Amino acid sequence: MKRKNKTITILLLILGGLLIMAIGGAIAYLLWEKPPALQVKPDEVTPVVEATPSAEPEPTAEPTPTPEPMPEGTAFENSRKDGVYTMLLVGLDQMSGSTDTILVGRFDTVKHEVNLISIPRDTITNTDTDVRKINSVYAGSLNWGGNGIDSLLKEIDWLTGFTPDCYAVLNLNTFIEIINELGGVDFDVPEEMEYMYQDILGDKGYVYLAPGMQHLDGIHAMALCRYRIGYVTGDYGRIETQHAFMKACADQFIKLGNIPHARAVAEILGENLLTNLSTANIAWFMRQLMQCRSEDIHFDTMPSEGRFLQGYSYAVPYLWEWLDMVNNCLNPYETPIEMWNMNLVYYDGANYAGTQGYLDGAWYFEEADDEIYGSSRQTETPKQDAVPAQTPAPAQTPAPAPEATPAQQEPQAEEPAPVQSEPPVPEAPPAPEAPPAPEAPPVPEAPPAPEEPTVPEAPPSGGESQESGQT
Repeated sequence: MKRKNKTITILLLILGGLLIMAIGGAIAYLLWEKPPALQVKPDEVTPVVEATPSAEPEPTAEPTPTPEPMPEGTAFENSRKDGVYTMLLVGLDQMSGSTDTILVGRFDTVKHEVNLISIPRDTITNTDTDVRKINSVYAGSLNWGGNGIDSLLKEIDWLTGFTPDCYAVLNLNTFIEIINELGGVDFDVPEEMEYMYQDILGDKGYVYLAPGMQHLDGIHAMALCRYRIGYVTGDYGRIETQHAFMKACADQFIKLGNIPHARAVAEILGENLLTNLSTANIAWFMRQLMQCRSEDIHFDTMPSEGRFLQGYSYAVPYLWEWLDMVNNCLNPYETPIEMWNMNLVYYDGANYAGTQGYLDGAWYFEEADDEIYGSSRQTETPKQDAVPAQTPAPAQTPAPAPEATPAQQEPQAEEPAPVQSEPPVPEAPPAPEAPPAPEAPPVPEAPPAPEEPTVPEAPPSGGESQESGQT
């Protein structure tokens, strides 16, 4: 009996010790993580930045100088919504240096709601360059001696009216490693995909994805998110698939709800991201994410249409739809953002224009091709809208008939114009016959009028002249 009690005591002590360790670990984790600093004026407070250089050769040259001179939001100085953070998430292609995946997000840590908006890679910028795509801004800055991220933040500021509080540039290697750390992701592949990747991981490889539900590891997930050629809508189709995959990842991560697991992912990100967040900041965001519900994580795409300019394809924003989306889904301020807080190019239905009242390098739009090749709208039928608009035109053809009908004295006109072959212009010379208006009394000859329905179109001139004579 004593031995049994002793055994139970030992078990209780062990369980108690484990419980204390678990509680202590959780407390230590909560003390370790911390929220990031919000945007502030440079002359008021110097942002505390704990940027961790990326393991990739390109980003390593960028970490230190970028966060401190972060551009101040062009929107305005105003009170911010409580507990709201904005962020810029970028997927970097190491091969080309372009940022083919760009998302701007708002994380409400009070309501625990996340909005992420994709910016199409071909979005046009208001800059005087030969190629004006937003996905070339980062690489172009590096080529000219810049750090890449500052120039991209400036373009995002022009596009949204504010500068995001946080940014993170993710490369393909890190993406693959995170998916593998999560143990893979279950996803319903929308269609058959064949993807050839070259030198992304230091070698070449081929990935085949069959349509349907399957478990994707890092390599297959990378192929899914980069695949584009098979979609009829091109980049818009790829963005939709990326949204569905990110939603699946978020759902799986939320279900795991595992702090040690979250810390492992946070450490991977902290060691490989080009960011102005510390590992503790990342861990804080991840814990906030685990408090969200799946239905509170929303994805959308900047409203835009694809147009050709100077031989290049561009995504041109639908200004008013985009302005509504910015204020409803992204704006961290209490005051609405207006179009003049932005500096973007849009199409007003007849011409290209800029929200600042000018187009930088207006020569680029002088011989614009109005052909539309795609749209973020589900019903992308702008051309079909124009066709029905032309259908009312034929309705104007019967207009002459009504003009003739009011002249109910046409029977009188029929007397001076008994010849039906005169509907053309020859009827104009007989205009002088207007004086013989007195002949109007012989109305009895009016009965034959019904047999001449086609004559009304010619008589207007004669009829009108007679009317004037009668007046």
